[in-house]
Amino acid sequence: HNIKKAAVVTSYGGSRFRAFLMSDPPRRLAKRLLRSTIKPFAPLRYLAHYSMNLSTDRSRAAFLTTVAKAMDSF
Repeated sequence: HNIKKAAVVTSYGGSRFRAFLMSDPPRRLAKRLLRSTIKPFAPLRYLAHYSMNLSTDRSRAAFLTTVAKAMDSF
């Protein structure tokens, strides 16, 4: 329980809506299990790039910018 906060960065092949319909298992794992493993109620940042199968250079660059901003404030 020494870890104060965590971040998860992942990508999905499907859309956010499709992940929502399946209850978004990776997000649940991160938000519930990982958080309870590190420190209960610790802040956890979840960053996901959806529709990776349809992504473009522009969408990947935008996601990397989002990740860089989040890690800078981390």
